[in-house]
Amino acid sequence: NKVKEYATIGRIFNPVLKKESDDTAAEKACDEMDNFLKEIGMWMSFKDKNVSEGTLGDIAKDTFHLPDYANHGIVPTAKDVMDLLKKSYER
Repeated sequence: NKVKEYATIGRIFNPVLKKESDDTAAEKACDEMDNFLKEIGMWMSFKDKNVSEGTLGDIAKDTFHLPDYANHGIVPTAKDVMDLLKKSYER
């Protein structure tokens, strides 16, 4: 159950979510991870690391060389990955 897995991640980053339903905790997992990265000073973008926008296509293509992406609850398309990378380029 992917919802339960994401709920666990949310609860690791914010134990207060133990009082919430799995759906709520799963929904908040990404925000909790973002908050953690900000707290430890690792909230950064590709631009912060001097990665050119032109490199994003190569990164997207390389994503599909590893079998891990298929384990996600929603298997992304190349467009999904590229959209996410573009959103992450400049935070």
